Amino acid sequence: MFEVEGALVSLTEIGRMLGVSRQRAAQLAAEYDDFPQPAAMVGSRRIWSEAAVTEWAKRHPDRRPGRPIQGKGPSGTDRDERAVKRPPRKGD
Repeated sequence: MFEVEGALVSLTEIGRMLGVSRQRAAQLAAEYDDFPQPAAMVGSRRIWSEAAVTEWAKRHPDRRPGRPIQGKGPSGTDRDERAVKRPPRKGD
């Protein structure tokens, strides 16, 4: 048995914390080398320290939800512009 201090969160809860989907939270955990390691496994599910995820999010304020637009954006740099999904309008 092990002890973990503080609250633990799943990918679904991490998504809510970061304003992204559970799937995007899983991508962030895989893509960022400094994303916290899971604190434990519950069955086959990973769980993280809420405090560690909160600290990680503070170090990455530039991380925004959405898929990067490929190529150069209006500002002239790669991957700084984000695609924003909008609901379909009537007639779309």
